[in-house]
Amino acid sequence: MRARTPLLSVGLPVYNGLPYLEETLRSIRESTFEDYELIVCDNASTDATGDLLRSFAAEDERIRYVRNERNIGAARNYNKCLELARGKYFRWVASDDVHSPGAVASCIEALEAEPSIVLAFPETRLIDAQGTLLQDYDDGDGWSAASSADRFWNSITRMGLSNAMFGVIRTDVLRGSTLQGDYPSSDLVMQTDLAIRGSFMRVRGEYYYRRMHDGCTDSLDPLALAQFYNPDSSAAFEARMLRLFRELAGVVWRAPVSTGERSRMWYSLARRANWELPTLGREVGTLIRHAFRHDQRGLAMKHA
Repeated sequence: MRARTPLLSVGLPVYNGLPYLEETLRSIRESTFEDYELIVCDNASTDATGDLLRSFAAEDERIRYVRNERNIGAARNYNKCLELARGKYFRWVASDDVHSPGAVASCIEALEAEPSIVLAFPETRLIDAQGTLLQDYDDGDGWSAASSADRFWNSITRMGLSNAMFGVIRTDVLRGSTLQGDYPSSDLVMQTDLAIRGSFMRVRGEYYYRRMHDGCTDSLDPLALAQFYNPDSSAAFEARMLRLFRELAGVVWRAPVSTGERSRMWYSLARRANWELPTLGREVGTLIRHAFRHDQRGLAMKHA
């Protein structure tokens, strides 16, 4: 390790990152901001990902290549990058995405200038497998609201792509928040927890290019998505919306806010859950049916 601690730690969790990984690595290297360490956590890739990463690490002392002995699942691998981080600031990079050269520097500048900001992120553009621009994605400006309750409401009403999570974050604040979990939409829960701890700033004129392609998490079937989070899973997720609201309730319960702000967040969460009542009702019904079948099987075995 270098004696000097870098200002920024970049975490790159990867599993079988070809064919996009090299472009991602070059995008990081071509950034105008240079005071960083790149922590690459290879989740036991079975393709040539390791060879490519070792080649880049041999050329750049800022790269720390760590290979897991086995696939520990995406969420744990994301969190492992953070565990190894040394910088004042931290950002995750997906192994198939890129960013404009000035994006990181502009985000760091915003955080250095305003201590109340806990996260700064560039504008988002969606690209396809070949890197062709598909569309601009509006991440909204409600992240900069003055109150925690308002930022909480903004986050839970934007259940789309959690692009802000690929911005630059204060490491100490991130470590004190809810991290990635082994269930769908855990990034939304983490995003919401961070939002109540401080405001986010969207940096204009710099871009995060999010690649939409076959194989990205948005394209996975239910079982493949479950195995993305837990490679040993043999069944798809059930009651996904119920789990999401349970985790969000935990965020509200643990929130470092006043009683008044917490009350507003409970009201917002109830209001948001009301929008999802049909889905929540179906999931409750599914759980009840499964529990009934389980009891019936138990009785049958008892009397066999």
